[in-house]
Amino acid sequence: MFSYIMVKDLAGRIVEGKTVCPSHLVCDFGGCSMKKAYRIKKNEDFQKVFRRGQSFANRQLVLYYMKKEEQSHFRIGLSVSKKIGHAVMRNQIKRYLRQAFHELEAEIHPDYDLVIIARKPTNQMEFHEIKKSLTHVLSRSKLLNKKIRT
Repeated sequence: MFSYIMVKDLAGRIVEGKTVCPSHLVCDFGGCSMKKAYRIKKNEDFQKVFRRGQSFANRQLVLYYMKKEEQSHFRIGLSVSKKIGHAVMRNQIKRYLRQAFHELEAEIHPDYDLVIIARKPTNQMEFHEIKKSLTHVLSRSKLLNKKIRT
């Protein structure tokens, strides 16, 4: 799935190592991250999705979504409250959610802004449980292609 590109200087030392992977990811030897263009970061963008969008929830996650015709790829915003746990726990949950989106990317309809709010039970869940919960809210909101819906 990934291929490595190694750039060497004149002395033969590796100067830069990048991974070529799906178009929305930027990878280096430390791991992958979502491109900034595919993230919702500004408060005003979050507020638009909250006010104008629709929502669906289960016990673990709340999903807000809003259709944006002019987008070629979905954007995601993640919110994990301090009530869920300390910073390490919150960051782990966000990493799990980003990885789940990465694995489900091909099945998610592209022209949407999505905001995920993690609820308290997520702090005791492993990656596969969080991915299953995310798949559930996405399929119930009809944002997944039919072949993967649960």
